[in-house]
Amino acid sequence: MLDQSVDGELLADDSALLHGHVGGCDACRARLEGKRRLKAVLAAAGRTVELPPALEARVRADLMAHRRGSNLRRAGGLIAAVAVAAALAAVLVTSRGAAPAPRPPPAVAQAAFARHALDVPVDVATPDPRRVQEFLAVRVGALRVPRLDALGYGLSGARVVDVGNSRGAQLVYAGGFGQRLSVVSVPDPDGGLGRSLGGAAVELEQGGLRARTFVTPGNVVSVVGDLDRERLRQVSYEFER
Repeated sequence: MLDQSVDGELLADDSALLHGHVGGCDACRARLEGKRRLKAVLAAAGRTVELPPALEARVRADLMAHRRGSNLRRAGGLIAAVAVAAALAAVLVTSRGAAPAPRPPPAVAQAAFARHALDVPVDVATPDPRRVQEFLAVRVGALRVPRLDALGYGLSGARVVDVGNSRGAQLVYAGGFGQRLSVVSVPDPDGGLGRSLGGAAVELEQGGLRARTFVTPGNVVSVVGDLDRERLRQVSYEFER
């Protein structure tokens, strides 16, 4: 009789008898309150979720076709369940639609691609890493200039370049068959530029070239050239270690 009481289907005499019993029975009183709370939650779900008109009309037509009693209660549960399902679907659609936009390429990588494509004379032309370091130290800052002969590239020189509002350096290396390798390095004393990478190296492909951008102590570096992924990482390691 608890279900009929919650749904308001008991006659006055039966209702009086039930309430008299519930008044002295803690277990039945707790069950009755639980059913009332459940009905309130389902009713609120039905009010706050707007069903598609065609679906709502079809469900309500089914409700009208059922007899009052247990069938009616099952149908009422059906419309509440459909409403909850519609709410979940709306949450899924919203979460998918709010997916973050892809992160743009790092500014250092964009500058490396652009500078590599120019192929203009360097500011200091020498195969000596020490001379390149001395030239850049007073113009840009302390930079690592490794030899890459073991990987098939010899140092050609370097130039000073602008990357956004920062001044950086471009190291230029050349291979035995005329291929070029560019390394753009930008000082990052406060670590802000490095944090924009999300803490991991970023690899990109553009126009048949590959670039790998990463953080070294005090700098953000981008290596670009016509390299396979393994060779690109080997070159990068020479600047990272």
